[in-house]
Order: sequence, then structure tokens, then C-alpha cells
Amino acid sequence: TGGTLSPANETDAYQFTVQAGERFYFDVQSSSESNYWRLLDPYGRSVFGPSQMRYYGYYDVDVLALAYSGAYTLLLEGRVSASGTASYGFNVQKVTDDTAGLILNTRVDGAIDHVGQRDIYSFTLAEASRVYFDSLTTTNLYWSLTGPRGTLVSSRYFTSSDSYEGTSILDLVPGNYTLTVDGYMD
Repeated sequence: TGGTLSPANETDAYQFTVQAGERFYFDVQSSSESNYWRLLDPYGRSVFGPSQMRYYGYYDVDVLALAYSGAYTLLLEGRVSASGTASYGFNVQKVTDDTAGLILNTRVDGAIDHVGQRDIYSFTLAEASRVYFDSLTTTNLYWSLTGPRGTLVSSRYFTSSDSYEGTSILDLVPGNYTLTVDGYMD
């Protein structure tokens, strides 16, 4: 979605409907330096912002789980002192995660299909086990592992998980585990 603030100090409003718990990524695609944006929940309360959309690069808003069902309002605002016109472009992207079971000692190939998405794998151990995470890639991804003892690995980069960069040998107790793969800076 794109538009122009004319005059540059006006506000444009966009609405979209959300079910409680849905996740969204807010992507700035273009913006004049004087533009700000803010998101209001169905009750008029600020979820984020006002935040500058551009200053030496674009300022996306990372994935947010929105708490309430109803109409959210995204405001694109110019500074009160701005003159002339100010253009902008953005995308509000609903984020859906992929989930799958994980079989240990089996290679997993996957992809993060869109910004903000996570690939979430689950597995169960019937007995205590020593496991090794072998990344097999140099892409900008990171992973986390949670289980019966809480968070065991938090946002570790694939490139820092094995080889000379580090090791990921874990002694795990019996129970249910979740391995989450996420993209870098999205």
C-alpha cells in the first residue's frame, strides 16, 4: 500500500481486522524522512509508535502478536513542521508459522517462506539422550530449543552452532521439546 501525505503534515489512516493472537509484520517499503507511523488497537490504545519510518534506512516493525479481536488502525503521520508532500509505501503482512514433527537423526530441509515466519518442530524423548545440532548451512537463521527444563538454547545463529564456531551438544532429559527456526532480523 502506498500514498502521499499532501500536505506533508497530515495523517492517513488504514484499518484491518484481526482475530486475537494473530501475528503481523509491518514492512516499510518506501518513506520520506519526515513520516511516522503508529498502530492503534480496537480500543484506541497505542500498540507501537509513533515511530519514524525512515532515517538512514527503513524501520520495519518486527512481528507482533495482536492481543484483541477487532479493527486495528494504522496511522501514517507527517511531522507537524513538515511542508510540501511526503510519500510512503508499506505492507502489513499476516505471519503464519510452519509446524512439523522432528525425527532425530534425520536431515531436515526447510525454508522461511515469508518475513517473520518461524518453522517450529516438535519431538519427544522417552529417555535421557545426548543430541547434536548440525546446521549444515551458512544462511542467516537462528534457532531456539525449549523443553521440560525451560529454554535450553535461545536464538543461536546457525553459523555459531557447530564446526570451529561452536558446538551444540546437548544432554536432554525425557520429555517434549520444541525447536524453533527463525530468520535473521525479521
